Amino acid sequence: METRTAIYVYSPGTLELECAEPVRLSVFPGRSPDIHCDAGTHAIPVEPGVYVAHARQGVRIAGDDLDAAAIVDGKPVRRTPRRLFRVLPWLRHRELARFLRRSAPEPRPQREIRRILVVDEDEVAAGRYARGFGPDRMVLAASDPARARELARSAPCDLAIVELRIGGASGIELARELKREQPGLLVALCSGYLSVEAAVAAVRAGIDAVLFKPVTAQELLRRLGAASDAPEPPEEPETLEHAEWEHISRVLAACHGNISLAAARLGIYRSSLQRRLRRGPVETRGDQRTPRACKPVGCVARGADASSSE
Repeated sequence: METRTAIYVYSPGTLELECAEPVRLSVFPGRSPDIHCDAGTHAIPVEPGVYVAHARQGVRIAGDDLDAAAIVDGKPVRRTPRRLFRVLPWLRHRELARFLRRSAPEPRPQREIRRILVVDEDEVAAGRYARGFGPDRMVLAASDPARARELARSAPCDLAIVELRIGGASGIELARELKREQPGLLVALCSGYLSVEAAVAAVRAGIDAVLFKPVTAQELLRRLGAASDAPEPPEEPETLEHAEWEHISRVLAACHGNISLAAARLGIYRSSLQRRLRRGPVETRGDQRTPRACKPVGCVARGADASSSE
């Protein structure tokens, strides 16, 4: 029997969802597509509104500025909070009741994905995707939007994996163009620099899945509802420097590039964080450790300006 939980969100933030099996999140008023989550713990950027979690077992919900109530016979166990009407003045009881009563849709048919386009400046990430998808799927890599458009036009792709920032271009705008030229294309936005604003813009642009890096190929296929029967091939172990860099990037994105706030959340000195950002990520190639030139967009420059003004 399906268990449903109504989640009232009063301000933009992050919804922490812990579930023992796949969960589907319906969004009211329906302007955004449903969010599908696999078993485990997920941090989902949310906007003010009502979310309904559909699962066979109960889910644990946490986060800032939100409230949850169980749904019994299509009705929450208590009335809609007055506070939600102040946040969403267009909210109507009748529309909300219709939304809460609607039954779960049929399971999505699995799609066959054979040709994949990866748009990312990081060659290591593109190589991981190629190994993860296996020899039965063709993976095409592009490091700039122009090359990505050329590859997409040369032969139709089933899936495009796009980074949030590609040089000076926006991955969301590129995804919108690819969707316009090929409406049936699945697009996933995978980045370590995601924020609530970027995730909302990606959903409004029609992107099918938004995920934090690092993400495996099989997890991508599961999130997109594609067939992923093949066992996960062994992946190269991630270096400590790369894991540290990904964590710093996520904290900086959550702090909107504020160096002082990010340093406080990381528990280090501001000067230490600035030195780490100047070094950039480090890749291990053989016996050599090579610093890369890429840095989180807008973070280092902002920190440098702040330090020069002190």
